[in-house]
This record gives sequence, structure tokens and C-alpha cells, in this order.
Amino acid sequence: PMLKWNLKISGALLMENSSRNIRNYLTGIAITTFGSYIVMFAVIWYITLETKSGLMMTISTVCSTIPQLIISPIAGVWADRYDRKKIIIASDLAIAFATLALAVIFMAGYEARWLVFVIVAIRSLGTGIQMPAAGAYVAQFVPKDDLMKVNSGITTIQSTSQLIAPPISAALLSFASITAIFFIDVFTAIIGCLMIARVVAPAIERKAVEKVTSAWTEMKEGFAYVKGHPYIKDLMLFFAVFMLFIGPSAMLTPLHVTLKFGSDEWRLAAMEMAFSIGMILGGLVLTAWGGFKNRILSMALSCIGFGVFTILLGVVPNFFIYISLFTLMGFGLPYFNTPSVTMIQESVDPEVMGRVMSLFGMVTSTAFPISMMIFGPMADFVKIEWLLIGTGIVITILGVRVWMDKKLQAKTTAPEKAELVEVVE
Repeated sequence: PMLKWNLKISGALLMENSSRNIRNYLTGIAITTFGSYIVMFAVIWYITLETKSGLMMTISTVCSTIPQLIISPIAGVWADRYDRKKIIIASDLAIAFATLALAVIFMAGYEARWLVFVIVAIRSLGTGIQMPAAGAYVAQFVPKDDLMKVNSGITTIQSTSQLIAPPISAALLSFASITAIFFIDVFTAIIGCLMIARVVAPAIERKAVEKVTSAWTEMKEGFAYVKGHPYIKDLMLFFAVFMLFIGPSAMLTPLHVTLKFGSDEWRLAAMEMAFSIGMILGGLVLTAWGGFKNRILSMALSCIGFGVFTILLGVVPNFFIYISLFTLMGFGLPYFNTPSVTMIQESVDPEVMGRVMSLFGMVTSTAFPISMMIFGPMADFVKIEWLLIGTGIVITILGVRVWMDKKLQAKTTAPEKAELVEVVE
């Protein structure tokens, strides 16, 4: 009886600590994410209003994407070498410090536009360093039974910030300077990091190595791990193909709405809001429910639904039905994105988690731009309706194909563990 009582008390304490960790982490992420999006959209509006140049917007986009893509592989190595919580906090505070430095320079009267691009690039680097560590750190302190809910909570936080940050940024710029808005990011970063610092995670038991390996060797170990782990490799391939074919529904629909229903600005705003609201609702439901235990089934059903709705976008004659489809697409997307991250966290060895998460991030970061380069030019000589119908059919077939893959379905309920492969240079 005494042993049972001690075990019961220990279990209750673990659950209490776990809940406290999750609350602190989600609160910290919510605060820092909101501040980051406020500044990000403020910078976009600032560049748009000050330059009115497509070239300047292109430079801004390059500065916000390329550094993150370049740093991601080495960031995965750091996430496996060092304390992940410290990496998350240090990168967030570094971004805040760079933003503060720019604010001080602007206050001194030196408002050079090229400095804004430098800060955008620094923020991209910081995000690229933070993302693998954050994805790996969640798996370090969150119980496996709660991973889906926590990941969907993070997705909901990001979706909500994306919805409310643009109008808030625009409103702030109407009566405050860009310099004043920079300070928002500084304060939210400090408060958010203080919350994350309160999270307590168990240490990772890393395998002993005979010699200190180079970062390049450890990067290759990450690639070798994925290559030797068919389950993770197939999952990333599934995700990459999906991201490749959602390009038209993601980037060509504003043009499609303009050509088909009219160039009224409220239509474009309604379309974006409908998708964001759908994602928030889908994320909230997934957070409360936890989703299917069979993660691949969730991804397959979401993929099929997204494909069918994409086909319908190409044929519906009514605008309000059109934005209703966008809401449904947004609602279903968390059931694709969140399980994919959760499955990696559930099945990958903790000591290589950072490198695998960085590779997963690279898949996400490269597949969609490639899709834009393919389908964007095609829209000049192929009707957008046909592009939507064609890609929708491919996405639907992809979902059905994965749904019928019994081997992949079986592995999702009992994920295999792959051994870390030593790479000899």
C-alpha cells in the first residue's frame, strides 16, 4: 500500500509539473510570436509605403527566407549539441537586441532603408536557429500523449497571430512611428523568454562518442538517420509533395478571385480572413480533442479534403461559396501539419531530434517556393481554374494513396526507432 501511495503521489507531481511546463511554454511562445508578427507586418507595411517598389519587396522577401534556409542545417546540429532551451531564449533575445539597436539608430535620425533589410535578415537567421531547437525541445518535456495537443496549440497561436497582427500593425503605423513599434518586439521577447525560462525539461542522455566530430559530420549523420529510417523519409516525402501542389490554391487564388469575381479589396481581405479563421477553429478543435491516434489517417483525410476543396475552387460560381471553401481548407490544414511534426517527435531519437527537425523545416522552406516558381509562370498561359482542378486532383490522389498504404498506417501507431548512423569522413 505504501508503494502504491508513493507511486500515485509521484505520478500526480509529474502531471502537475508537466502541465506547468506546458502552460509556461505556450504562454511564452504566444507572447513572443505575437510581438514578432506585429513587427514583421509593420516592416512589410513600412517598406511598401516608403518605397512603393516591387523590387524592394522582393529584396525583403529574399532577406526573410534565404538566411533561415542557409542556417537551418547547422542549427539542427546546435540543437543536438547544446541546451535547447538556452538556444530558444538566446536566439529570441538576439533578435530583440538587433531590433532594439535599429530602433536606437532610427531615433538618432539615421533611417537608412538598407538597415531594415539587415534586421529582416538577422530575424530570419534567428528564426532559423530557433525552429529546430523549439521542435526538439517540445518533445523533450511534453509527454507523448500530449504532443498532438501542444503542437496544435502552437499552430493555433501562430494562426491567431497571423490573423490579428496585420490590422494591428497597420493601425499602429497610422499614429506611431516604426521605431516605436520596434520596442514592442523587445518587450514581448523579454517577457516571453522569462516564461520559457521557467520550463524544466529532463536532460538528454546522448550516446558516448570516441572523438569530437565536426559539425559537417553531424549534419551528415542527420541525413543518414533519415535515409536509414524509411518511415521518416516517406513522411517527409509526403509532406514535400503536398506542399509542392498546394501552390496554386495558396498563391494564385487572389488573382483568381480578382479575375472571376471582381477587384474589390474587401473580397481579398475576406478570403484571407476566412482561411485564417478556419485554421484557428481547426487548431482549437484539435487542441481540445487531440486528433486521431492514427496520425497518418489524419494527414490522409486532411489531404483528401484539401484536394477536393481545391477542385471545387476551380468550378464554384459564387464568391461566398468560394470563401466558405477557404474556411474549410483552413480548418483541415492543422490536421495535416500538426500530426507530421508530432510523428517526428514521437519516433525520432532525442539525441538527433534537432537535426531531423531542421531537415523537416528545410523541406517546408524549399517545397513551397519551388511550387511558386513552377505554377506562377504557368498562370500566364494556363487558366487558373485548370491549375486548381489539376493540382486538386493530384492532392486527392496523394491522400488516397497514403490512406491505402497499410505499412505506413501500421507504423504510425507504433513508430520505429532508427539507430544513429556514424558517418566516417
